[in-house]
Amino acid sequence: EDDEDAAELLQLFLAHLGCDVVKSLCGTDAIDAINEQRFDHVLMDLTLPDYDGYELARALKAKQSDCKLTIVSGHQADKDIMTSIGIDSALLKPVTKDDLESVIS
Repeated sequence: EDDEDAAELLQLFLAHLGCDVVKSLCGTDAIDAINEQRFDHVLMDLTLPDYDGYELARALKAKQSDCKLTIVSGHQADKDIMTSIGIDSALLKPVTKDDLESVIS
């Protein structure tokens, strides 16, 4: 998530749901993070300053194919592309704590 305020809110919601959160504000940081540790679930935006969201999703899945991947975006994700990449779910912004709970449980 490249919007710092939105990233902070998502981090707060996820922490309240008992999740350990690593926050990345661009695709490059997300790639660095996934190279350094294993993740159960990645939530990501499609619109980033340095990456096309679908290309980033492909790169993340290539690094950790067993990691769940959820798109959190301001516009509807393409279901065919999601399926071809292996993206598990998508949430439309604005996202609530209940929305997050539905995809991480």
